[in-house]
Amino acid sequence: MSGIGRKLKAPLYGAAYIKYSHERSKALRKREALISADLKDVKAPEGAVRVVSFAGIRDFFNEFMIREQGPEILVFAKDPQDLTDTAPGTFAEAFGKLKDTLILYGDSLKKGASPTEAFFRPDWSPDFFLDAFYIGGCFAMRTEALRGVIKDTDFDTKASPEAAAFNLFARAAAHSGAFKKGHGASVGHIPEILYFEDFSSEAPLYKKAAGAADSELLKICGAFTDPELFKPGISALILSKDHPELFIKCHETLRECSEGTELQVILVDNGSGDENRRKLSEYCSEQGIRYIYEPCDFNFSKLCNIAAKAAEKDFLLFCNDDVEFRDHLTLFKLAQTAARDRVGLSGCRLLYPDGRIQHAGVFNVKPGPMHKLQFRENSGDLYFGMGSSVINVMSATAACVMVKKQVFDEAGGFDEELAVAFNDVALGFKIFSLGYDNVCRNDISCIHKESVTRGNDALDTAKIARLMRERDLLYAKFPEYKGYDPYLNLYLDNTILDSGFIPGPSGDEPDRVTLKPVTDRAIKELALSQKDDPVLNVGIEYCGRESDYVRGGSKDTLILTGFCFVGGFDNCSVCKKLVLRSEGRLYEAYLNNRFRSDIENNVPDQKNVAFAGFSVSADFNAVCPGTYEVCILAYDRFSGLKLLRDSGRRLIKE
Repeated sequence: MSGIGRKLKAPLYGAAYIKYSHERSKALRKREALISADLKDVKAPEGAVRVVSFAGIRDFFNEFMIREQGPEILVFAKDPQDLTDTAPGTFAEAFGKLKDTLILYGDSLKKGASPTEAFFRPDWSPDFFLDAFYIGGCFAMRTEALRGVIKDTDFDTKASPEAAAFNLFARAAAHSGAFKKGHGASVGHIPEILYFEDFSSEAPLYKKAAGAADSELLKICGAFTDPELFKPGISALILSKDHPELFIKCHETLRECSEGTELQVILVDNGSGDENRRKLSEYCSEQGIRYIYEPCDFNFSKLCNIAAKAAEKDFLLFCNDDVEFRDHLTLFKLAQTAARDRVGLSGCRLLYPDGRIQHAGVFNVKPGPMHKLQFRENSGDLYFGMGSSVINVMSATAACVMVKKQVFDEAGGFDEELAVAFNDVALGFKIFSLGYDNVCRNDISCIHKESVTRGNDALDTAKIARLMRERDLLYAKFPEYKGYDPYLNLYLDNTILDSGFIPGPSGDEPDRVTLKPVTDRAIKELALSQKDDPVLNVGIEYCGRESDYVRGGSKDTLILTGFCFVGGFDNCSVCKKLVLRSEGRLYEAYLNNRFRSDIENNVPDQKNVAFAGFSVSADFNAVCPGTYEVCILAYDRFSGLKLLRDSGRRLIKE
């Protein structure tokens, strides 16, 4: 019998792998089809559009200045032959629908490449534009957008075509109000592939064009500060408890990296022991640091607000004690950005001690706020340079962020109901809602020894529960921002908590499953044994009611999304179940496989994990009242191996 089993196992396993590979290919094709679907066959009305090359901009303007009439829409392209066939018509159609929009740009793709390799750009991002001219080789304008700036525009005959295009776009955008507080409605983004270019190789030319902007152009864009005259006063506000060695190192590097500023340092200590309190007090006295001793339970928001009230300078730098500064102009550069009239938060890139990225901006996806590019190697070409450029974001981590005191007060400071998590996100949301642009300067790096002082929330079920409560509270306060992020293109997946920029939303609704009592004796015994197998890798990205996942969702529907794979095992034949456990009651539901290229890329040492994902919805009324532990069961179809892992998430059915 066992011999027959051994003979049968190989072909059965082979069939499973063939199916696995087929499903993987089908998922990739579906993703590409979704992205390509909006490339409609749109034709521009005769005579309505004129295409001008970047190299021909100067000559065009000499002609334009003496003409009273011309085409309604002007499309500027680095090489007109690289426009998609649909680009002129798409621009014309969009301008017809967007009456208040004067300038439009789209997305681009290298010729011959897969649509998933396109540069799916964010919506209008003025600071990203000024730093890197991310618009690239194609944009369009209404003729009226040029008439107000044409007489004041002088194109250097020696300037590169990219510099001429940057100059033109910047002046037209400034004239239309796109560099003022209010998020620049005059500039619009069409999330479709309208131009063929290899942006990765062209990016240095665009960045050089932006970097060549003179002080006169920067003044027009509201982005010029004279280094000779600008000496910002900065109050650095640091929280620390029982870690004098961290605070001292933080302060030493902070002081070294404050060149060109007037620095005040305030330390708020919420209850160090006697010996550490003495060390901190003595050090602060020697260094001229204001030391505020405020024994209390940790409430990040409350402690930061206490520090802000004591601040005497115009700029506030909120900083964790486990941050180390590296560049002598870090504070000056952050203040330069925060000083812009329309800018709110000014954050920076944070690196783990091993050099990987910890923070490059906070993005807002359906499961909640997250750090894009977290855990990625610190490479300048990460998603078309976004990991090393000055970019606009919904928020930035308060581990190291600067804001004008006036803006901080206008926003009402940190929300003290959010004691530990998402308080910086809430501040960013509030500031964004007031019309300010938040910025993450990924051209500046600090070291962040994250979790040294607080521990890892992901390893503590109580902390996970608190994290979920505070996330729900965040969206109760800002329901309009649930799953909304203008800086995350709609063709970049916002349904998962992966830290990469993953092209192509799944397009699929969660699988509808049925929760039913567990009847299998082996599963019952395993679940009730409370055994927790760490070899089963489980990541829950959303677990809660549909009404908290999407606007208009049902309060009676449970949504569960995430991934699961068995470490060191071939996952080709692994199946998954959701198991809800509460005081001896057990409910289960099958979890169908979902394609997750991000998991495959993130754990290249694991075998056949591309279908580790799951996304399901279920009627939550099918279970009895109680508090349920959310567990994931994995089992191998051939060997019968069963593994169970408590995800740390909890569900309450009243």
